[in-house]
Amino acid sequence: MIVAGIGWISKQKCGFFRQNQQKEFQDFKSLYQEFENEGVFKPSEKKVRWLNTNSNRHCFAAMLALRDAVKNVSDIHGLSSEISLLSASEEGSLKANLEYFQDYIQSGRKLARGILFTHTLPTSLTAETAIAFGFKGPVLHLSAAKPKLNLIFERSESLSKRAKNLSFLCFAATEELLLCFFLRPAHSKGEKGFCSLSELKSQVGHLWNLKEVFKILKTPVTVDYL
Repeated sequence: MIVAGIGWISKQKCGFFRQNQQKEFQDFKSLYQEFENEGVFKPSEKKVRWLNTNSNRHCFAAMLALRDAVKNVSDIHGLSSEISLLSASEEGSLKANLEYFQDYIQSGRKLARGILFTHTLPTSLTAETAIAFGFKGPVLHLSAAKPKLNLIFERSESLSKRAKNLSFLCFAATEELLLCFFLRPAHSKGEKGFCSLSELKSQVGHLWNLKEVFKILKTPVTVDYL
């Protein structure tokens, strides 16, 4: 597999690595409007309105990773919806689930973002992203006492052996920074993308400190998430 694109988002900036771009934003509403004006592949606006801050961060990180993977914005619409979403964290998805319940309690059945999940229980932030985009691949949230990026990279490799046409959006998040890696099968021999997955694993797979990962990935790219 190749790393087709990498998107990132912090509290006030966002961008992508392969095409060496970044931008500042004030809030998600203005960022959404900017994506819409550019014609970038995006989730349903109606569904995004229900999402909280963390869920929106995942949605926009996914959009940035997809945008990084193509030369022209119009090419994003040709990407397959057969995309699996994987995420990893130290705390698991418990915090997101509790926030989901609290939203439901405070806002009620008709106003809470629980309207996205009719007759279902809450789940991880990646699942909300998958629903907003309409992705059709498996969704997994992995947790470990001391996670490493290889936790999600190696699971992606394992799943790709069962479904060879499946692509992946892999999320790694802290409070300050969220990285999203778009992995997909090489469509032609010699296609490189940002780099190969094996190269990415050797460079940053053993790490979890996302600040350190960011510094390694940005060389020689000149972006700064602060």
